[in-house]
Amino acid sequence: AYFNLVKLGAVVTEYHEEFYGVINDGLNRGERTDRVFVMWPVGDRQSPPSGCVVPSADWSIATPPDIEALRRTDPDAAQTWRDRQRADLRKVFDGSWCIAGFMADGSYAVARR
Repeated sequence: AYFNLVKLGAVVTEYHEEFYGVINDGLNRGERTDRVFVMWPVGDRQSPPSGCVVPSADWSIATPPDIEALRRTDPDAAQTWRDRQRADLRKVFDGSWCIAGFMADGSYAVARR
């Protein structure tokens, strides 16, 4: 997420739950396939994405430092992270919020549209 949102200037535009459906390979078995979609705007990359105001630090969506390692070592904790992120992303895309960036601590910055 950091590379796409910060380095490449991508803008999160959509959120889809279970985008790929059930995947039964060794890496993804039993995992959700929720995904955010992004676009890369052409033009002024300094303007706030999708009409968002400057991100407020009072709401962010946390991400674990290494979800892949967590999935291997503590699948229940990884699922708890996924559940929390899903609930937060639903709030963002069901309301007047948007993902405005990716913060240094590894969380998504959420701002009013």
